[in-house]
Amino acid sequence: MKYFGTDGIRFLVDAKLNESLIIRLGEYFSLKRHKLLIASDTRESRFYLKSLFLVGALKNNEVVDIGIATSPSLSYLVKHHDFDYGIMFSASHNPASYNGIKIFDHDGYKINNKEALKIEKFISKKRKVLYKNGSYLENSSLIDEYITFLCEQINEESKNQKIAFDCANGASAIIMQKIKERIHPSWDLFYTKGIINQRCGATNLSSLQKIVTKSNYAYGVAFDGDGDRIMMIQNKRIIDGDDILTYFALHLHKDCVLTTLSGKDIKTQLENHHLKYELVPVGDQNIASKIKDNLSLIGGETSGHIIISPNHITGDGIYVALTLLSNIYKEKEKEPFIKRNTYYQTLNVPKKSEMLEKNYLKRLSKRFYLSGNQDIHIQYRFSKTEDVLRIIFEANSKNKLKQAKKLMNSILLERI
Repeated sequence: MKYFGTDGIRFLVDAKLNESLIIRLGEYFSLKRHKLLIASDTRESRFYLKSLFLVGALKNNEVVDIGIATSPSLSYLVKHHDFDYGIMFSASHNPASYNGIKIFDHDGYKINNKEALKIEKFISKKRKVLYKNGSYLENSSLIDEYITFLCEQINEESKNQKIAFDCANGASAIIMQKIKERIHPSWDLFYTKGIINQRCGATNLSSLQKIVTKSNYAYGVAFDGDGDRIMMIQNKRIIDGDDILTYFALHLHKDCVLTTLSGKDIKTQLENHHLKYELVPVGDQNIASKIKDNLSLIGGETSGHIIISPNHITGDGIYVALTLLSNIYKEKEKEPFIKRNTYYQTLNVPKKSEMLEKNYLKRLSKRFYLSGNQDIHIQYRFSKTEDVLRIIFEANSKNKLKQAKKLMNSILLERI
């Protein structure tokens, strides 16, 4: 598809994410009258996107704007308040220079590829949409219902623990501050007012690691810009999506949906506990689609998108964190996460034209393995939200990962 990637529309705020595209997207929803619920994360460009979208959407829609909110909160409210669509202005974990649009359907799921294709076809055509009788209302108080839902997941044991939350200077900061005001837990919030995802959040854990170590927090919890991812720190250990999903699978005794990038450890643990798993392509939308067909499943990605059905139908970092911490402290678990036998690391490489040539990645792998790295597993994935090639390494020691990244960097500089 030209505009939609694995998680909605997302580009640098430049010629690709332009005035025409956003207005036409709004006009698509004006072909019929709908009730639209809209929200955004904390990027400055949210005002630009929202105003352009409304030019098209207000031709024939009833639009309610809840202001800054997380993507999962929008999903929850769309479903519970009978809106036709939820429109989230966010580029998730990407830097502040990016922005985009996530679209949720009437049931709170991200729209499927079939509807995304319909939208793309409409955007590409010159069909005019006439003004009718649209309306716009700001109503940030709707988020209080979602706050209540989250607070119901918190028990006294977890509420009284010393925990650090990295809010990625994003939408999660608004939600977590409201939780603090309502129930006054002994938690500390970091990265609540700066530039979204800048040297913080679920994709950059080094700052949170230092905070947890220096001030002796029991856990550090990190979200991304729109709050649909979670990563954690325990002591100096990074707890990723595989670790968290393994915990829930074993405690709830539930089969799982994994992606093709899920690691060996989680698969081994599920098999050892006689649990099944299904593999789907990368993207939480693919996980949610599989779970939608079977609500007895749970699922997630190594990157921290975790869906715990049937209580929630989308990846929600805050919901997962609160549920997980409450269970850990209720059960008095000192070492709740399974010991890892393998480790992962990702190398993001600026995409070059030769990388798209036939057999380039095979030649890259051959050159890597000829250098004596047969015990290291590598996978490749061209990002659909950034102009990079992601190289994912998996090995049985952190030292081997470090050596593998160094070797791969040197190979990438060669002509292969």
